[in-house]
Parts: sequence; structure tokens; C-alpha cells
Amino acid sequence: MRQPLWQAEQLIKADDPTGARLLKAWIEGLRTQSRKKKPRFEAQRLIHPGLTPAEGKGFLAAEAQSRHDHPGSPSPLGVTLVRAIRPTAKVADFDQPEFNALLGALLTFATDRRCQVVPEVFLGVESGIMAVPLAGRIDPILDAPLPPWRQVNRRFLEAAARITSLGQKDMEAICSAIHMHYCAVLLLPSDVSGAFSLLVGGIEALAQRFGEKLSSWPDWSGAESWDEFMAQLNLDHFQAAAIRERLLDDRHLKHLKLAESFANYAAANIPLDFWREPVRTYEWQYDSVSRSAVSGVWSEEVPQHFFGSAAAVRLAFKNAYNVRSSFIHAGERRVSYLSDAFLPSVSPSKPTLTIAQLRRSLCHLIHTELSRGNPSLNGLEETGFV
Repeated sequence: MRQPLWQAEQLIKADDPTGARLLKAWIEGLRTQSRKKKPRFEAQRLIHPGLTPAEGKGFLAAEAQSRHDHPGSPSPLGVTLVRAIRPTAKVADFDQPEFNALLGALLTFATDRRCQVVPEVFLGVESGIMAVPLAGRIDPILDAPLPPWRQVNRRFLEAAARITSLGQKDMEAICSAIHMHYCAVLLLPSDVSGAFSLLVGGIEALAQRFGEKLSSWPDWSGAESWDEFMAQLNLDHFQAAAIRERLLDDRHLKHLKLAESFANYAAANIPLDFWREPVRTYEWQYDSVSRSAVSGVWSEEVPQHFFGSAAAVRLAFKNAYNVRSSFIHAGERRVSYLSDAFLPSVSPSKPTLTIAQLRRSLCHLIHTELSRGNPSLNGLEETGFV
């Protein structure tokens, strides 16, 4: 069930995009709380390098859990349960997922080691406590079982054939988008703002290559308001032309033009029917005793009704571009696990995109550009193992 809009806006923490206020509220709450009251703790699992999990007391308490050898990791990994004291007094801005992200960032900075605080919540079950990942709610299809290998092989070969049949510049743009999609998927369980930004970057790579550039004054949506402003100032033709030329070359306006080109490309190449397509998700089932996954089920197809006009789609992508820019240029985290997972139907005044929508959009645009390539396998079907 989707939450009311006001609740989702609370979770986004738009007034604290860097986490600074959350940190201050936490530390000041601990400084001023009564020592006579029994402290409460926030428990969260930490993945860190080392042969053995961390163990110790202090401001943060560490309880060793297990060693985890992950393929591809340059070192063995330890899994440690970290306990942080929570202020006794109620802190309005205490958002658990955002606190976990802040805790991981501070630990990585303080230790000069890769310290990932796992985004999950703890639930009471028959055998004790079970950790449930939060990231799985954001784009559940990413964690569904692989299709039959025959399909995997065919899709891989067709994509590779189409990419290599295109021109060099087109190949490079598409490969950049595919790589950023890959990086976003890997990063998603750790940092939703970073993953969101990479997905926007993938679409921008395609827009810069295949979209229309805003090269003249009338192409820019802000041109009309500037024309009206210059008319109010009674500027003559030559003065107005000089200002238009200066604005088109301005580096700050260049960002606005890039955002507009990005949004125009996405809106022009994603049909409105795309936003109404039924989608399915995959949900893993966990055994409450063993606390491990035992099976999974596909959900029924659910129709999506998010956007009713191209203008709304264009504005949503423009907003997504601005969210990415605020993270890259100012470190503002305007996407959170809870706000994305429980995002309600978009507000008509400020439409936005979930990570799942943004990722599906990027994949759709990649497939659109690949459709111009040649799918011929040219004998590749006969190579490889039988």
C-alpha cells in the first residue's frame, strides 16, 4: 500500500539533503540526555575488510558475526553488528535508513577503509531476529533468478551484434550508457543517490549523442520570459541580441540547456504507453526459522499510471536531472530508500521518477538506439560450447 504524499515527503528529508542536521540532532541528543535513563540502541550490520569481524566496546559497540568471502573482493570480509546509542528523547529527524548511510560514510572516512553499513531492518521471528534488506523494495526485478541460460545467451549475442554494427561514436555512447547502468545496479544496495545519478548519466550519454542540441535562442524554454523581460526594459534590437548571445554562451545557462536537452530526448523517445505498461516484480520468501530464502514468487502484473502527458514526462526527467546535479555538485542526497520504495503517485505540480522507473527508462532508450543496428550474428551462433 502506498503512503500518503505528506509521509513520503517527510521521509525524503528535503530540508536535510546532506545529513548534517541529522548528525547534529543525534550528537546533541546524546549530549543532553539524562544518564539515569537506560540507553536505547540502533543495531545495524557492517561489512568491512579483514580476516575476522570487529569486536569491541565504546561509543559504537561492535559484535562479531561472521566472515564472508565474496568472489571478486580483494580481501576477506568481516560482518559485524554495530550498535549505536539512540537519544532517549524523541528526535523528529531520526530516519533509520538515512542514519545508516551517514554511519557508513563516517566509518569509511574515520577508518580509511571500505565500510558498508547494510541498508536493512530487523524483524522479530520465531528463531529471533531476521534482517530484511531495504534495497529489494526499490527495484525487485533486479534480484529475480536469471532467465534460462538459452535466453541469456541469445540476448547477449543479439545486443553485442547490434552494438558492433553501429558507427564508432554511436557504439561508444551506447557502451557508456550500458556501463553506467551496470555501475548503478551494483551501487544500488549501498547508495541510492549514487545509483540514481549514474542512471541519469546513462541517459545523458545517449541524449548527448542521439538527442537534439539546443543551439538557437528559440530552442530554450526560458527564451520567451527573457524576451518579455528585455521588452519591459525597452532594449533596442541590438542590445537584446547581444544579451541573447551572451546568455547562450553563459556556463550557468549551459547547465539549463543540458537539462532541457536531456528531458526532451527522454520524452521524445519514450512513448506515453510505456508509463501505463503492466509490470511484475519478484518477491523472495524467507523461512522464519532458518532465516534464509527458500523460494520466490512473481507478482501479478500491475498497471502503472504515472504520466498522462509528454509535458509531465519532460518535467519529471528535468527534475531527475536536477536531483543528480545537486548530488554531484553539492553532495545533496535527495533520494532515500524509504522515499523511493514507498513513493506515492506523483504530484501533478512536481512529477518525479523512482529509481525503478529511471532504470527502465534507460534500458528502453538503449534498446531504442540499438534497434538501428544489425542483429545478424554472422556465424556467432555456431561458436562456443555445446
